[in-house]
Amino acid sequence: MSEILFLQRGNYRAVEDFERFLSGQLFQFTRTHKKGSKHNGKKLTKDEKILYALQGGLREYKIMGYAVPKDRVNEVLNGLNIGDGEVHPWQASVAVNSLRKMMGAEKIPKKKDRGTTNRIIPREGVAIYMIGIKEDSESTWKDEKTGEEFHQENI
Repeated sequence: MSEILFLQRGNYRAVEDFERFLSGQLFQFTRTHKKGSKHNGKKLTKDEKILYALQGGLREYKIMGYAVPKDRVNEVLNGLNIGDGEVHPWQASVAVNSLRKMMGAEKIPKKKDRGTTNRIIPREGVAIYMIGIKEDSESTWKDEKTGEEFHQENI
């Protein structure tokens, strides 16, 4: 088997549909029997090849981007219980630093600088290795009817 590695980004629903499509694909898979054996009642000779249909399998190595308003980032980090001294060796690696830089993200702020929150985000069975925080751009929007302008983040 070979594993094709890629990063994906998109609307959650579109990504979900894409993943379902990939998971449903069938491929021809050849198995060579090294000893004479039986397959579906037929005696096989040594080194006889049998074709099977094999379903492609997705393995999850997910990089997620969670879009929240700028003034709520600390609330989410605290709700996920992301601390200071919890740096996994993976997070300190050159690869993660390169990935953070490639994605245009900054390091996670220290816990003491984030305030407190009462938001708890359950994550049982899910490991989270932080990469960083990337700020979206901002724009000024004008309402065509009223002429009123709004300045906001582009989420």
